[in-house]
Amino acid sequence: MGGGRGLRVRADWRGAVRIVERVMGEYHAYYAAWAARAGGGLVARVGGRPAGAVVYYQAGLPGATLGVVYYVAVLPEFRGLGLGRVLVASAEEAMVGSHAYVATTTDSNAASKRLFRSMGYTVESWEGLEARLGPVAAEALRLATCAYEDDIVMVREEEPGALHRLAPESLGAAQGYWEKLCLRPWLERRRGPKSALGRVLGALEAPLGWVGLTF
Repeated sequence: MGGGRGLRVRADWRGAVRIVERVMGEYHAYYAAWAARAGGGLVARVGGRPAGAVVYYQAGLPGATLGVVYYVAVLPEFRGLGLGRVLVASAEEAMVGSHAYVATTTDSNAASKRLFRSMGYTVESWEGLEARLGPVAAEALRLATCAYEDDIVMVREEEPGALHRLAPESLGAAQGYWEKLCLRPWLERRRGPKSALGRVLGALEAPLGWVGLTF
């Protein structure tokens, strides 16, 4: 364990989704569940108690592989301990090989913007990203991250210039992620919103295991 804080990060996508539900509500937990099934979810425990979670997935596009940090949630009683940084770093480690890491949020979420900026991410509006990378790359990122409800994008390139390689053919692949993680969940939710989260959580068995980061 080490470090004296009793902090460990465990792969547990269902547990991660439940923490998102406690912090952000059922609506966000439902979409987090779809993303966690496609990628993964990690739970941080402090002294054996669930404290925070991150949901992530990789999006392989022609030209670049994106590591998408989809949800970061820390329970109120554990905030101020640096768990957000631990969770984001853990997700990045789980997505090693990504050419760039991406997260999105709303402009009003000052804590999220502060967290990602502290970890070397560029924090900007979609309009700013489009001006910097061009409309094709911006739309590919927006599709691949299902970010149509967010107005801020946060990016850190592991390979300089990787996002400039996103060409028009990237849009088709990005559209596939949008359909799988945004459109299909939305359609499924319309069929029965009251039991939607339970259906997703019960649909797939995923192995549990310890990732490399311990504290």
